[in-house]
Amino acid sequence: MNLIAVTKSAHQRLKPTYVIADARATSRFLDEMTAAAGSGSIGGKYAAWSTGRNINQGYMEVEKSPSYLPTGLSGLKTLYVAQPDVLEGAQRVRSSTLAALRLLLNARVSLALTTGRVAGYVAQTNVLDYRNKGDTCCVGPVAASLELHLTGSEEEMSKVDGIGAVAVKGPAVTGKEKEKAILDHIKARVDSDNTLVLV
Repeated sequence: MNLIAVTKSAHQRLKPTYVIADARATSRFLDEMTAAAGSGSIGGKYAAWSTGRNINQGYMEVEKSPSYLPTGLSGLKTLYVAQPDVLEGAQRVRSSTLAALRLLLNARVSLALTTGRVAGYVAQTNVLDYRNKGDTCCVGPVAASLELHLTGSEEEMSKVDGIGAVAVKGPAVTGKEKEKAILDHIKARVDSDNTLVLV
């Protein structure tokens, strides 16, 4: 179910605990909710600051829902965001966006890199990983059913943080390219914590 559809649903009794949304709908939703939360009381702003501090320290209290949330999202515990490999740089969900969503929703958030060439996901962040890597687009560790290949010039690939074109192979690869799927829309690097960062 789409986040926008949940918030605008006429059936207010619908209160999902898990929502899967695409990256574009999530960005639109965040813009709307940031505007709504920004006009809150001083007490509400303090509560948001306190929640943000707790999240940065690795603790999230998911028992209570912020007052500015639509009734349809008051029971939300986890948001899964699917980011297709065809999205351009400006449309991608950043680590700072995930941090803002955690703060606004008071819910766990996970981002997954998806493609039609792979069943499931290519890489996905852990719902318990609350780190904010700023403006980088970190999509988490690669799925266990896949093998990641970064290809590029020898000079670039010899660097510790070398950037290359992404290709994956493994049993999750679908379609005609059973052996290997080349994701020609993206370039990436492997971060120091073995997560995939899109560039």
